[in-house]
Amino acid sequence: MGRVVRTKDLPNVLDNVGSSSLTHVVLLVIVLMLRRGFLLIWTLIFFLVPWWPLIQVSYFEACIQGLPPCPTSS
Repeated sequence: MGRVVRTKDLPNVLDNVGSSSLTHVVLLVIVLMLRRGFLLIWTLIFFLVPWWPLIQVSYFEACIQGLPPCPTSS
C-alpha cells in the first residue's frame, strides 16, 4: 500500500493486476482520486460501503417480486 504509483507506471500496474476491465476502472478511479484528493468522494465511499449489502439485498428482493427497480425477467 505504501508504493507510489506514477501515471506512466499505471499500464504496468494494471497488467499485473489482471485482465478484468472492472478492476482497471476501479484502480484508475482510485489513482485519480488520490492524485486529486477528492476527500468528499472518499467519505461517500466509506459511508456507503457498509450499506452496500443492504442495498443489494433490497434490490434483489425487488427483483424477485418483480418490482420496478429490476428489469422484468424474460
